[in-house]
Amino acid sequence: MYKKEYNTVLKEYFRVALHSGIYLIFRLIGFIYFPILENYIPKKGKIIDLGCGYGFFDNLLYLISKDRRIYAYDFIEKRLRIARLVNKDKKIKFIQSDILSFRQKKCDCIFMIDTLCYLDNYQKLKLIKRCYNALKDKKFLIIKDLRKKPIIKYILLSIQEFISNNIRIILGEKNWGKVYRNKLFILGDRDLCMFVKELKFRFVKKIVFANSFYPDVLYIFKKT
Repeated sequence: MYKKEYNTVLKEYFRVALHSGIYLIFRLIGFIYFPILENYIPKKGKIIDLGCGYGFFDNLLYLISKDRRIYAYDFIEKRLRIARLVNKDKKIKFIQSDILSFRQKKCDCIFMIDTLCYLDNYQKLKLIKRCYNALKDKKFLIIKDLRKKPIIKYILLSIQEFISNNIRIILGEKNWGKVYRNKLFILGDRDLCMFVKELKFRFVKKIVFANSFYPDVLYIFKKT
């Protein structure tokens, strides 16, 4: 599902910047979760992506439905420049900013993919509070995160993260060194759910992707 759209967007990344296309091929091995993500993100309305990176999912979501008003945040401008070049009609707002200080109101959906794992508990709490205040009532907060189980996948992930993230710093993504501190801050399932429910989100669903190369998990929460 969405394979045609996926290939269309990926080709644009190869056209704009070869290295971004190569990076995305490896990063998107776990693309199996996208159809579920797409199912919970409204086809129109104000959508927020926190920690968008190269903006692949934003460009893909917009290709599927151009009624989406997408605001995508990251603070590495080098990546955002590539994301803007792929978005030919300039309808997606790619914003360079620290996601901990993003400011939006009356949002129809907020999602983050592999973002929380780089934040310590204080930062997680601060960010999720901002998400709660930014969302309309009964709208979704979607978190795609990582788990520490199965242990072999977690070990392989940790090695891959250490190598790839230090390569990013060497290649000139200097701000990335402020985010990546040579470790991942992964909460257990119960801890994360309790953490979010304390802020008056209602837990809707948790999906573990056993067939994914990475220890991927998707959480769906709704603002009450």
